[in-house]
Amino acid sequence: MMLDGYGFYRALFFPRHTLARHRAPGWPAAGERQLFDVGIGRRLWFLDTPDLAPVLRRVAGFPGDRQGAVWTGLGEACAFGGGRGEGAAEALRRAAGPFLPCVAQGAAFAAEVRERGGNPAPHTELACRVLCGVSATAAAAATRETAAAAAAPRDTAGTPAAPPPIEVWRRRLQARFA
Repeated sequence: MMLDGYGFYRALFFPRHTLARHRAPGWPAAGERQLFDVGIGRRLWFLDTPDLAPVLRRVAGFPGDRQGAVWTGLGEACAFGGGRGEGAAEALRRAAGPFLPCVAQGAAFAAEVRERGGNPAPHTELACRVLCGVSATAAAAATRETAAAAAAPRDTAGTPAAPPPIEVWRRRLQARFA
């Protein structure tokens, strides 16, 4: 989750580089840069703007191979943090188009985090029903059921095989909500 947090931090404190120029660190291993982009998506949700249009324009500006992870961050922030009003989840659903499974994956992850913390929220329930098509409890259960193995498989040289377990889990959860 360090990369997710770093993406949020970079988008918050260095928006010109991270949001306008789409810069990402070069050091994450293949398949792990998506986690940085999830953090960017979470930050975008909290832009100081009354509607989602500027947020969606920012997402559309990212290279295509990075947009799915940014959408995941939007779904996560929508479900965990809320704060954009009643119609925000529905607007996010309509705007997501082919990225809806990514948004749903983020919302389901947020539901699992809230469930583990014992702090359910009405906006989490609403976001899961709208974005995942199931309750927050069912979305959290799907998150647990699709969790990847704890350790990445290694090749004979001892290096992690691609894709990393977190990416395997993300893909499984997205497929569940596709």
